[in-house]
Amino acid sequence: MRIAFPEKGRAAEDLLREMEGMKAGDADWRSGRVPLYVFGATPEVEAIGKAAFNAFFTENALGARRAFASLRRMEDEVVAMALDLFARRKAPRAA
Repeated sequence: MRIAFPEKGRAAEDLLREMEGMKAGDADWRSGRVPLYVFGATPEVEAIGKAAFNAFFTENALGARRAFASLRRMEDEVVAMALDLFARRKAPRAA
């Protein structure tokens, strides 16, 4: 599919409405039908995730090593927590 880059922008409302319409044929993940492809959580956790994403929307994570130490720190922390979870499955921690 080839689409020409538009000559001028569009109204945000129109663009968002079109994008929302694109979801019409998507799987209903909120009903638990596709747990593999989504990050489902409580509404509160979803709101925090959206806020966090928007707070760093413009920073490119590819620049985490040189320009955005905050992104590097967050990435390192997520990886460390994931590794901790995997390690727990192999050998339970002492209390």
